[in-house]
Amino acid sequence: MITVDITKQKTYETLYKSIAKVNEIVANLNNEDEILSEVCKALNKDVGFDLVCVGEIDKNTKLFKEKFISGKQEYIDIFRSIKISVDESIPEGRGSVGRAYREKRVVAINDIYSDKNMEAWREAQTKFGVYSVCSIPLFKNGEIAYILVLYSKIPNIFKEEFLHLITSISKSTNMAFAKIETEKWSNIL
Repeated sequence: MITVDITKQKTYETLYKSIAKVNEIVANLNNEDEILSEVCKALNKDVGFDLVCVGEIDKNTKLFKEKFISGKQEYIDIFRSIKISVDESIPEGRGSVGRAYREKRVVAINDIYSDKNMEAWREAQTKFGVYSVCSIPLFKNGEIAYILVLYSKIPNIFKEEFLHLITSISKSTNMAFAKIETEKWSNIL
């Protein structure tokens, strides 16, 4: 009898589908906002993440400000009711978004119910039923321009062994932003 880890296989399929979708979007679009909007929609509707949001950090308030979001309206409403910060001195700044911003790397939390840094959002998480979250910094000119946040009801979907795949999403968007910037400058010159 041969047993196959279906969960692991499904996770690989989901993440490869994510990369393929993002690559398709960045290859076909030349507008930053269109890319971000389409990435959110595709990762939610086509790939199946429960909620996908991309946002910016307000430099004055240190709060995460949603730019584009995709998911069921009830999930969007829950998301919009919470406060997310990058200020480590407050509980709302210690989650995946805050850490991804400060550490300039992908941060995944695979069981948000056992992670003490996620307690600030426990009530919202319970309503939403989400188990895993992954925050992906998107860079422009060497600085974090946006953070892409993926929410899933599947526990452990963002395991360490899959993070190299998730990092590909950041690399693809970073290259697209650089291409847009280069084209902008070449049109000026």
